[in-house]
Amino acid sequence: MEIPYTVTARPDTGLWNAKIGIWLFLASEVMLFGGLFSGYVFLRLGVTEGIDNPWPTRQLIVWPGFVNTIVLIASSVFVVFAWAELKMRNFARYQFWMRLVVLCALVFLGLKSYEYYGKFTHHGMKFEDDSVVEGVLQQDRIEFTATELSLSPGKGGLEFLKYLKDGTAPVFKTADGEEVRLTSSWIKNLRKSSGGVDAPAAVVLKPAAPLEFSFNPKKVQAYTGEELTFRDATVFKGALKDDKIYFEVHDIDLRMVEDDAGAMVFSYLGDARKDAYLEHRDAELKKAEEDGRAADPYDTDLMHIHPESHGAAHGETHGNETGGEGAADGHGYPVIEVERDHKKFLSNHGPAYNTYYAIYFTLTGLHGLHVLIGALVLTYFLFFQKKLYQKNPEHLANRVEVGGLFWHFVDLVWIFLFPIMYLM
Repeated sequence: MEIPYTVTARPDTGLWNAKIGIWLFLASEVMLFGGLFSGYVFLRLGVTEGIDNPWPTRQLIVWPGFVNTIVLIASSVFVVFAWAELKMRNFARYQFWMRLVVLCALVFLGLKSYEYYGKFTHHGMKFEDDSVVEGVLQQDRIEFTATELSLSPGKGGLEFLKYLKDGTAPVFKTADGEEVRLTSSWIKNLRKSSGGVDAPAAVVLKPAAPLEFSFNPKKVQAYTGEELTFRDATVFKGALKDDKIYFEVHDIDLRMVEDDAGAMVFSYLGDARKDAYLEHRDAELKKAEEDGRAADPYDTDLMHIHPESHGAAHGETHGNETGGEGAADGHGYPVIEVERDHKKFLSNHGPAYNTYYAIYFTLTGLHGLHVLIGALVLTYFLFFQKKLYQKNPEHLANRVEVGGLFWHFVDLVWIFLFPIMYLM
């Protein structure tokens, strides 16, 4: 059975089937991205006071977006050349141009992955007074030494063992002096012997030696200096060793703080860092005014802390060790030890950080998915359609034309994305 109008045009529309289909599909894509762009505009114009205000500007490094713009424009030209070579029945030249298209797609996705990696490894922390620091989270763990635990077999398992620093399952003793090793089979037997998962009551166990735990804060229900409750209701007794957040500060954002000099972040950075930061900012603003330039106190460059050239003189630290308040790490940036109850919000620059990044990942992620799908289709045409070319070269040319129309649309969407997300 042969499907009609795969090569020749339909008499009613003057187009072959696939071309009609791709135009209808692209119309739906215009509505999809049009709705997302409209949502971005409304969210930016209707910012929520104290949450999205002030709206982040110039948050993205421009050069990867600019390079990706050039790459996509070039790939659109290359796909036209590939289609033209097929129309002229030059399969070798078609392969050459199509390889360049696929290469451009890989470059685009590689640069986008580089950008995403930077966002997921860069963090921001808001203090209780709404002052914000951005940089690198070095450690966010709760360190606890346990000398006794109360295990509820009916409520949880042995997930907490994964947070042991040495990673081993230690030997415990029950209140009766019985020596046990915690395993999933031991938990199951305990439940079975008691007649169900809702019993027995908590079993008190003492390890042969104190246990050193390093917990993710999200796994902990509550804790004090002598007791910690894991999320499965297992209770540990012992001593809290450390619950501070260690943060390497690169930028300071004081836009939501009424008194810049009294911002909570400076209580950690110290007076010397505070004076140097504020003096540099005020000097740059004064210079901008004298030169007749717009003076923006919250320009990204003015928020940046310039690293010390000699970290050791300011308490140089290595790895997760700290050298006191406002100590500098190996790169000269200060590392602060933040009390957990002073933290209002902490996240990497992922979708959860703020509305801007939620939109950024939605739009660029969806666009990147389109690039990936388009690249896979064009790769299929490149490597697996030679038999079709030998049988019916015009059919393959039509397929490449349809794939090229989709690729042009992907390029067009990025032409809108680049200025909106990177330049505004």
